[in-house]
Amino acid sequence: MSRLNSMVRLIFLFTSLLSFQVVASDIEYSQRAESTLNNQQSEEQRISSNAALWNVSEKEWTKYETIMKSEGKYHWKDVDPIMVLGMYAKTESEKKRFAIRMAKKEYRLNDMFVKFNRAYMKEFQVLFGHEKIIDLNMLNEQVSDNAVQSSLLPGIDNKPKSRITSLGDKYVLFISTDCSGCDAFYNKLLTEQSFGSSIDIYFVGDNKESIGLWAKDNKISPDAVKSNSITLNLAGDTYDKFNRPALPSAFYYDKKNDTVLSYKLD
Repeated sequence: MSRLNSMVRLIFLFTSLLSFQVVASDIEYSQRAESTLNNQQSEEQRISSNAALWNVSEKEWTKYETIMKSEGKYHWKDVDPIMVLGMYAKTESEKKRFAIRMAKKEYRLNDMFVKFNRAYMKEFQVLFGHEKIIDLNMLNEQVSDNAVQSSLLPGIDNKPKSRITSLGDKYVLFISTDCSGCDAFYNKLLTEQSFGSSIDIYFVGDNKESIGLWAKDNKISPDAVKSNSITLNLAGDTYDKFNRPALPSAFYYDKKNDTVLSYKLD
């Protein structure tokens, strides 16, 4: 009887151990499945989040990542995802859709930049407006110097290759209120205005009244004028000191390198 009881206990222990192993195996499988599901959900959330950030579909974002895992990682690692998708678009309608999206995005960023730059120039003027940053007479003399004039001959483009500027960099622009291409030239230059720089506009053959009307028509902000981000001036003898260039004409003063360059828009 004792041997029978021992046998029963042994069978019970074996059965319990087997049951425990089955349960442990089920738990491990369940945990592995749950981990896989969590990873899948996390990946889906990442794709969804990035797609929403760039205002594209999840399919388009997946396509972008596929491109960037192949040749894109060698050629487009610093390029906007919208531009990458546009370049790899297969149809003209798709290219147009991404081109419109890129244009709107760039317009928004430029608008943000210009507004902040005007606010910055205003506050800079409040804090440091009493300090003299650039002597315009010195700038004029530098342009009139024979050594400098050799690099400012008509038709030669010495446009700065970098938009990284120092505080006090300045655009000097010569235009006229009745010049056919001057308004477009000014507005294009305004979009290229670098952070920390200002635009000095010199009007040739105009008076204060015509300049005032021009400023109103071109929506010149009074704050921009007050902060010296944009200045409106009668050309006077300054035009002569710059050798009376054809209108419109612009020059760029690079404060860091203390150089004056003729400036042409792309």
